Amino acid sequence: MTDSARRSIMADADFRKFDGSLKMAIACTSKNRQLLASYFDRLHREGVIVYGIHVADKALMTCFLQSDTAHIHFIDAANGGYALAAKQLKQQLAALTKPSTQ
Repeated sequence: MTDSARRSIMADADFRKFDGSLKMAIACTSKNRQLLASYFDRLHREGVIVYGIHVADKALMTCFLQSDTAHIHFIDAANGGYALAAKQLKQQLAALTKPSTQ
């Protein structure tokens, strides 16, 4: 892939928040993923965030054409992507609403 094509994909990739939550696909090393997950785990234990992560070695890109010149790319991880990350997030949300057993 050329640098120009990469820049075009990044410029046209969806970055907006829908439904008030941030969703993103991140390409990084295993070490950086572990660091990010540890950071999210800490924030979750502190009650700051709920989150979901799905790890895949491939990504899917859907190009939505609005006109001959306007389009947007939707990026998702393969093998479940956002749907599996959402499953983890929903489990964390459910745990917040369960009554305490203490």
